[in-house]
Amino acid sequence: MKQGAILIVEDEYLIADNIQQNLKDMGYEKTMMAPSAERALAAAAEHAPSLILMDINLGSGGDGIELAIDLRDRYGSPVIFVTGNGETETIARARVVEPSAYLIKPFKPQELRAAVEIALHNYPEVSLPKKKPVSVSSSDELITLLKHHPCFQVLDTNEIERLLASSQQVQYQKNEHLFFAGDRQVSAMLLLSGHVVLLKSNTDGKEVVVELLQQGHCLGLFDGFHSLEKDVNARTLSESKVLIIPRHRFQRCLETHPLMYRDLTLHAAERIQMTQRFAQVMSLESVRVRISFILSLLAETSADSTIPITREQLANMIGSTVESVIRNTRAMEEEGILNLETRGVIQIVDLEELMQLIENT
Repeated sequence: MKQGAILIVEDEYLIADNIQQNLKDMGYEKTMMAPSAERALAAAAEHAPSLILMDINLGSGGDGIELAIDLRDRYGSPVIFVTGNGETETIARARVVEPSAYLIKPFKPQELRAAVEIALHNYPEVSLPKKKPVSVSSSDELITLLKHHPCFQVLDTNEIERLLASSQQVQYQKNEHLFFAGDRQVSAMLLLSGHVVLLKSNTDGKEVVVELLQQGHCLGLFDGFHSLEKDVNARTLSESKVLIIPRHRFQRCLETHPLMYRDLTLHAAERIQMTQRFAQVMSLESVRVRISFILSLLAETSADSTIPITREQLANMIGSTVESVIRNTRAMEEEGILNLETRGVIQIVDLEELMQLIENT
């Protein structure tokens, strides 16, 4: 798929042609014009847009706001609304898209230039799943999962199905990155299975684990998570499945159900508390306790307390040497706490004793 085109969606040819000419005069040679939603979707599928100039009223060609949401959900492209309607109600509807600008016709070329340059400056690159996503089918299992999730429990079945219809499910292999520090997140993420670590670089340039995420944890749902996810890399610790949720769709749910803010805040508070505990253990406790702490967390989503992790990975997670981890895990095996017979796997034999090591700190 080719990249970098500016998509102009306007049902009046003369206006679209004038915008295209102005863009070319500004040095933007790669542009596309589409008079309807159908044509816009086809054009975007061929050349993923770096920017979308969208007329809100496309006449019989569709609704510009709905189309903008659809295109942004698919490609993460910034949107500039171009319209002759400056009514408060229209602007309020358009706000859910989080547009980069709102130009009311007729506008001057310098106004267009300013809007385009600011939009492209703020979106130097868009953070979307690097892997090919698989569309989500509204399976009973997935609907049940969201119904019982603390951040989605106020939604009814129809609302969950609509949310899933615009979401994508992505499978990541072990040690793959979901995103890097500084990426612009245009989607929220819900971890359906597996484990993800959030990492920050210390003053020596070494990556340090600051949080361990498991099934049910969320990323980027709303600004309350910003402090938790700022300047971090997110990488899978094991094969993981992630639900990618367009933030604009989720924002609609928040506007309809204000109680979701409460649930999200509680979820964020629990994560902050766990992150503080994580930092405390990793910075103050012995290697033995750090190993026990990480293994206890990983065991929460393992039916038989069997964890697919190498001791090198474990060493990286707790900020220790491989030799020290090998020495401590062997001692724990001799004490009957762990089983290290299978390469690349650590099995917890005595979870109660493992938890006791942590509680005694």
